[in-house]
Amino acid sequence: MECNKINTYFPVDFRIKNKGEACFNIFPETIFTDEQLEKIETAIDSIWDKYFPMCLSHERHDKDFVCIFADYKYCEEKLYDEILESFLKVFNNISGIKKLIINDGSIIMDDEDADEYSKSGGAGWDEFLGLTQLDLNYTAHAEGIEGECFDYNVYFTDGTADNEKSDAVSNAIRNFDFKLTGDGYAGYLNVLSEDDKVLIYLDLGNVEPKNENKVIHGILLALNSVQGIKKVIINE
Repeated sequence: MECNKINTYFPVDFRIKNKGEACFNIFPETIFTDEQLEKIETAIDSIWDKYFPMCLSHERHDKDFVCIFADYKYCEEKLYDEILESFLKVFNNISGIKKLIINDGSIIMDDEDADEYSKSGGAGWDEFLGLTQLDLNYTAHAEGIEGECFDYNVYFTDGTADNEKSDAVSNAIRNFDFKLTGDGYAGYLNVLSEDDKVLIYLDLGNVEPKNENKVIHGILLALNSVQGIKKVIINE
């Protein structure tokens, strides 16, 4: 696709090499207002409805940076360029965008516009995902983000993991109220014990964008009810 076919008021840095997925890294002129963030969410919801079974997820949805991952490999290939053009067109109707970087499906932090994250050596992911805002009984840390999939590595104070611990984790998540809106789908979840940890696998595919952070945070909050957790590392 040639991005210069779409006359956007903001510059577009197009870095896609593979077909079928894209990550839209949206930088504001200053900060996004609540109204602008709501317009972005409404705009991408309209694209999701139009090009189902495309999967969309918010990797970050904040006033200083918005990142949206789109997986449209299961759509007809003839629609790929049209899908990308649709994103550019709806973004062009939203004020306050300084520039847009599009790559193949992972967050890319630009040194000029997101220096505090790109130079953090990974420490910034905790703030990036909002982990620092959660009231947890244990330490939580994120090593990075891999599209719309998350691995929660749960470590216990006694250094062991067995079926009893994985059952406790699974039950805590199952009984937690995520307070989701819309269709209430929380994504695909799987819990198992693996070596010295319990592994929670989360796939946010087909989760409504407005519910994604509720699920990501909700899993961590649900684990507050499980005894003996020392730390949780996401995407270790």
